[in-house]
Amino acid sequence: MEKFRIKNRLWISILLILSICMMSIHVYGGEKREWAKVSDWTEVIVAGDSESDQVKVGAEGKLRIQCWETEESPDYDEMQTAPYQLKVSLITGDRNYNQTFTVNTSERADRAYYKEFNFTDLPEGTYEITVIPEADVCICFRSYTYETVFVEPTYKELSRLAKSLATKNIVYKNIDVGEHARLYGKTISSDAKFSYETMYILGGSCQSYIDIKKKGKTATLRLAVRGRVALVSPIGYYNLNLEKIRFYTSNRRVTMELGDETEWSRYNYKNGMYSSCSDWWVTLSSNSKDREEQLNKIIKIFEQKKVRVRVYGDDGASVVLKLKESQRKNWLGVFKKYKKLLKEYWYE
Repeated sequence: MEKFRIKNRLWISILLILSICMMSIHVYGGEKREWAKVSDWTEVIVAGDSESDQVKVGAEGKLRIQCWETEESPDYDEMQTAPYQLKVSLITGDRNYNQTFTVNTSERADRAYYKEFNFTDLPEGTYEITVIPEADVCICFRSYTYETVFVEPTYKELSRLAKSLATKNIVYKNIDVGEHARLYGKTISSDAKFSYETMYILGGSCQSYIDIKKKGKTATLRLAVRGRVALVSPIGYYNLNLEKIRFYTSNRRVTMELGDETEWSRYNYKNGMYSSCSDWWVTLSSNSKDREEQLNKIIKIFEQKKVRVRVYGDDGASVVLKLKESQRKNWLGVFKKYKKLLKEYWYE
């Protein structure tokens, strides 16, 4: 009896481990197949007459046609029970697909003589549908095709995946629980030096991050860089007017326009210095505009050594930020994790 209990506990433990493993496997964004309506109701008025409609059949080769008898049928009130034939024709080019169905029962209690007819293994193309009832009835029909549609990930799914990708140096943080989250890379900074020619000190810093926001039933995904440029001068305020950012090495470069910036200034009465600062950001890629080619170029830059980031103002002034090897690898890791998240939106 004791051996049985030990074996029983062992099996329970194994099953529990397996169930936990299975629960951890989750396919987020991906494909699913479903019936999609492609035509509205088309009405056939009299027996022996016909109306046609066009429908495009996709690669799945499946077509569903719904037919039902309307209240305009002469015998509708009597709820005729005698079966009748319904001929359905599909014509594309020189090909003609005909099927005749016997209508004698309804598949829906709220409608008389409601039927669904399915066609399979049809060649891809545009078809003309014709429905001909061989009875004194008024028939309506509409068509559906079997389509492959792409399902975008929900915020919960995407943020959960992002959290699983976090490391000690790529930190996951909730900005607004259940609504907004980010993965942050390391911050890089420039050396602030004084120029006697311009009479100011110019410096800056920036940080890469992955931004996830809830949007209805799905989520938006964005890879971005945010930063600040600061200018200190004893002679007055300056408008920085930052315009663009450049990622580069000795033989590769990618230049992008900055997004909106926020500038502010202040005067320090203790040391008599004027400070001008600009907070800026730039979106490198997003699920709605992936900029795949440009993103791949940036990744190739960060796969090299001695990477630089330069932020430009409209007067030619710029701040150069040199990445240490650990920072370069960190940013490269952020970019690759973003691409893993972005795959949840890509069609295969």
